[in-house]
Amino acid sequence: MEQENLVVHTVPSPINDDPNEIYEECISQMKKWLSLVYPKSKVDRALKVEYVETNGSNVRKLFLKSKIWTLNNQYSIAATIHIGNLPGYLGCVAIARKERPGETWSRGSDLADGDFNENTWNKIILSIVKYEAEEVKSEKWKDYPRIC
Repeated sequence: MEQENLVVHTVPSPINDDPNEIYEECISQMKKWLSLVYPKSKVDRALKVEYVETNGSNVRKLFLKSKIWTLNNQYSIAATIHIGNLPGYLGCVAIARKERPGETWSRGSDLADGDFNENTWNKIILSIVKYEAEEVKSEKWKDYPRIC
């Protein structure tokens, strides 16, 4: 697969490497991306932020979680930022909101994932659109009048 020529914004790394500053920058970046999907007034409600200490030490990991719902699917977007392991991880999973006839489980799929950056975010959004796209069974749509 060919690599796209996209501008990639990675996890910021302040001069003093203050973990709290890096975490705040990551939270801010995730909110910026989510504001492209959600109204800005609802971004804070759409993002869950968790700090987890590792092995009782002062080393913390930052977990960012958000969900996008459509009529048929739920998309779980997750990011993990650990200061000792930058640039961090960003990924998405699709889960069907209802079972198919004859099945007792909800189907799911891993979607795009990678480093915590804008390139991965764009791949996630595009994979959601692709996952939601419905196949048109008829060729009649080609005969409809042009709108634009």
